[in-house]
Amino acid sequence: LPLVLELLPWWLSRTKLNIRIRKTRVKINYAMQRNLNFNYRLVKQFMILSLLYTIIKATLQFAKKRVAMEHKFAIRKLILERLLHSEIESFDRIRDKTSEKLTEIDKSLKFLNYTVPDLVSSFYQLSLDCRELWKHRSRMDELSVLFPLIIYSFRALRGWMHKHLMEDYLKTRKKQQKLKAAEFVSNVTDGLHDIQINNLQPYEMRILDDIIGDEMTRKGGITGFLEHAYKCFGAQDAIEFVGEAFVIHRIMKRKNIQYSRYLIMQGDMNSALNTIRELVKLWRAMYDEYERQKKVQDLVNLPNWMNEDQQTPPIEEFKELTIRNIKFTYQDAETPAIDFLGNEMIFERGKCYGLVGKN
Repeated sequence: LPLVLELLPWWLSRTKLNIRIRKTRVKINYAMQRNLNFNYRLVKQFMILSLLYTIIKATLQFAKKRVAMEHKFAIRKLILERLLHSEIESFDRIRDKTSEKLTEIDKSLKFLNYTVPDLVSSFYQLSLDCRELWKHRSRMDELSVLFPLIIYSFRALRGWMHKHLMEDYLKTRKKQQKLKAAEFVSNVTDGLHDIQINNLQPYEMRILDDIIGDEMTRKGGITGFLEHAYKCFGAQDAIEFVGEAFVIHRIMKRKNIQYSRYLIMQGDMNSALNTIRELVKLWRAMYDEYERQKKVQDLVNLPNWMNEDQQTPPIEEFKELTIRNIKFTYQDAETPAIDFLGNEMIFERGKCYGLVGKN
């Protein structure tokens, strides 16, 4: 259904509607920046597009979730049916893994119900974004492509430096503080009698003062100040803002375009980059979900006697049937379930035969 809707006219396509909403929002913002009159037509168009987009997206999500629930319950019922009719020794060998596999049903269903449709939808979204960018190719600048990549690389480098130079150090100090505090409390509670007899209270208080001093240094010292300063400066996005302002002015001057045209073009560029990141994320998730699906499929293919008649070739009419040298062993079992090696059995018409055993 999502793929079919994307091929229909724009007013039924979530992706095409999103592009129109993004462009309309840019026009409204640009009118406010230039102090123009309030454009009721654009606002009305924006509200109608947003409402239509909401209805289509909610309908698709509801339908997708409904189908996923039906698939989940159908597979649970199918697996339970296989377990109830399975060969006894065959089920005993996988008993420990059964509960684990049953819990993976929800995760395995994401492969076909969510991941694959989202992957195809993302490819379609990327094709539309590339088409929009192709329309603006004469007004595009190298900085339009390089700047988002530079900002992404800068943020990744800043995050890496913060993690390895500050977060790891603070975590190590925090862990050491917890161990010292726990050891101190344990020594005091376990050796309180000896402390009181030997008048060691001042010594224990000095140890506590040292622990408190280390804690104050970690949280209230220069390291704590740098941690708070980094978070506050990062929240301002000052470097990104200055860089973006510089790049925008350079692009507008070199290509002789208005700010509204740049915003539309850059919105298409950001959408394409976000779609590429989403594709990479979905591609990484596909392997894990496929492996979970294979585990659940092992339960569905559990050996059982429900379909034995379908797998057994039909026996034509006979007067007498002799079988000999038959041996049957369950997979991974040590002892055979049936062993007629060196013996034979003769089946005659009109007589009933049966094998008596533990199964």
